[in-house]
Amino acid sequence: MVLDALRPFPPSLLALPGGIGYIVGMADAVGKLRWFRLAPHHCLATLLAVEGLLWLSNRLGWPPWHKGCAVLTAVAAVAVMMLLMFLWFVAALLVRWRFQFGIRSLFVLTVVVALPCSWLSWEMKQARGQREAVAAIRKAGFEVGYDYQYDAQSFLTISA
Repeated sequence: MVLDALRPFPPSLLALPGGIGYIVGMADAVGKLRWFRLAPHHCLATLLAVEGLLWLSNRLGWPPWHKGCAVLTAVAAVAVMMLLMFLWFVAALLVRWRFQFGIRSLFVLTVVVALPCSWLSWEMKQARGQREAVAAIRKAGFEVGYDYQYDAQSFLTISA
């Protein structure tokens, strides 16, 4: 089809490795290929990047999260991605698309699911330790104040 338009050019120019025909033939072959095909491992890599950004935002304190919001967001992101991948799998079965994981993708899936779960358990352990420390301080007869209970002049504002 494209080569028919090149008939006025001499055959020696079309046959050269760097000639017009060679370049046009390559353009036809490249034009038929899709440059991107969504696959499950792309979703996993994106989810891993989101988890990393959430972890960094929690460690650096930006934006100022409430305690545990970053880890709950990471767990929710994993749940949403698993739901979307399940729906994608069902659609692939119905329409007979190709949907498969490689062994490397399954390893990344294990890491992607394990990271927020371990992060959540660590946060729960920290909260349990803080709760036990507060109970011990109150048992000793002292009052405990949290940072959100103080106003700008560092006076404790206890509300019932």
